[in-house]
Amino acid sequence: MIQIITLKIPENFDYQVHKPLGAYCFLGSLEDFKKYKQSYLNYGSTINFQDHKGINDRSCQYSKYFIQKAAPELNKINKTSYSARFFEILLYPFLINIFNIILYQKSHIQKIIELHKDVDIEIVGIGPNHNYEFQDSYNYHLNGTFNPEFHSWIAMKLVKLYFKDIKILHCLKPQNNFNSNSQIQKQPFKYINGGLTGTGWLSKFLLNLVLSCKQSSRFNKNNYKHDLIEPKEVDKGLFEMVFGLLPKSTKKINYYINDKQKTYIKKFILGSESLYHDDYVKINVADKIEKGARLIGYQHGGVNYGFGSSNLNTASIEYYPSTVFITWGWKEQAEYQGNFIPLPSPYLSKAASSKKNKTNKIIFAGCRMVLLPNKFDSQPNPEKLVKYWNWKLDLLKKLHKTGLDNLIVKPYPQSPCEIPEKKLLSRQFPELQFSHENLESLIKKSALHLTDYPGTPFVFSMAGNIPTVCFWDNENFPFNLSAKRSLQTLKDCKIYHTNPRSAAEHLNTIGSDIMDWWMEKNVQEARKDFAHQYARTSRTWYIDWIKFIARL
Repeated sequence: MIQIITLKIPENFDYQVHKPLGAYCFLGSLEDFKKYKQSYLNYGSTINFQDHKGINDRSCQYSKYFIQKAAPELNKINKTSYSARFFEILLYPFLINIFNIILYQKSHIQKIIELHKDVDIEIVGIGPNHNYEFQDSYNYHLNGTFNPEFHSWIAMKLVKLYFKDIKILHCLKPQNNFNSNSQIQKQPFKYINGGLTGTGWLSKFLLNLVLSCKQSSRFNKNNYKHDLIEPKEVDKGLFEMVFGLLPKSTKKINYYINDKQKTYIKKFILGSESLYHDDYVKINVADKIEKGARLIGYQHGGVNYGFGSSNLNTASIEYYPSTVFITWGWKEQAEYQGNFIPLPSPYLSKAASSKKNKTNKIIFAGCRMVLLPNKFDSQPNPEKLVKYWNWKLDLLKKLHKTGLDNLIVKPYPQSPCEIPEKKLLSRQFPELQFSHENLESLIKKSALHLTDYPGTPFVFSMAGNIPTVCFWDNENFPFNLSAKRSLQTLKDCKIYHTNPRSAAEHLNTIGSDIMDWWMEKNVQEARKDFAHQYARTSRTWYIDWIKFIARL
């Protein structure tokens, strides 16, 4: 008898009998995490990067197909007549996430069945007859995406739909307190400036003033593309399940339409980062685009933008709906299509020009370590986190004492579904220093920024000419072909390392002579080349932006 575990592993855990459905089943005590490290990858139904990429690609197909099928019903409920494109802007971030979870759980169940064909299988989890309701996309983000019980419930629903031979042994009741927080707020002008990071109110006002004077564009209306492929697995049962989980905000659209802004919005809207979880912004942006406005998207983070080989979620949510998409320097990304316009980043320009008060400290910051399936194209998948974690430990073990004494670890803001980084590191390295100060402030006053992923902090320090040493596994963060050339240049001058041993050896070698190494000609040329392509800055960035808008 095999028992599929969809929640926390039991106290009498036996890997020969109990088959955890995912890494999140080991959330809990430090002892549970030890079990995860020691044995999960040896007996779990693991999924590799290609599997994850396949899941992500299929999730995108399912989402587009679902939108085409659901749009008429949602129009009927809302008494509207919007196109599928309106609902793609509104629903796509939610759908890509929910289908990722569904396909991830389904793939794991299938692998367990394949490995145990002649054995009876039973499953334990949240009862499939329980109902989940979400107020809006942000509410779902809190109570769905990062809720292990919701993932368990999805698995139980899938067993009921597709795996009739698996016996549903226990139907548990949810124990987590349901977070009723909602991000929807009816705020006039909230979405006009798009929350452009790094700009003050005057800069936002000037940008939007210039935008409001524009009546036409030399660019095509948008990059919207919709190749409808009917996935065979999206049957009536799955469609009804997902439709029932749609946030309530999608069924009362008229309540959030802000007609008062008609006199303020002309032809263009500046926005990007709010198109994920803020349904008020999404509804109003989609409504204005439906009526002829054009969306100007812009890069608002570092990870995967431009250099990642896989960035389908961002492409579908940000690149494709935009008439143009403003980048931090790059003009193309793998096979993704768009009108990409490289301009200096206001956020990075502010960082590059700000005063830096240097200390002798090395700041070590890493990425999120979420044990639930979430973003498959911007962070290590749950099965890869053991190796990612071991690399972190390997580097710390190989640093000389002087390096460790000067090291400050900046833990990623912790949530209940993540590896408890600070607790685990404190236990193994009692003398290690930690800081919860703002990461940007720490980086600006550090002697060196040490990081193990190519995220926004890495791009931030490269733009600011702050000494940087980085290392990561290319399987976790694969670069596209054009970006690999820049990465190789960084590797040649020892900014980038392919493993923690090499990074530690380099840090031990340069010791306190960090600036001597950092100011070497080849190091500075490599940094400038990377920054020009992926972290462009300018003291007069607003002039470049206004000139671009005038030419738009």
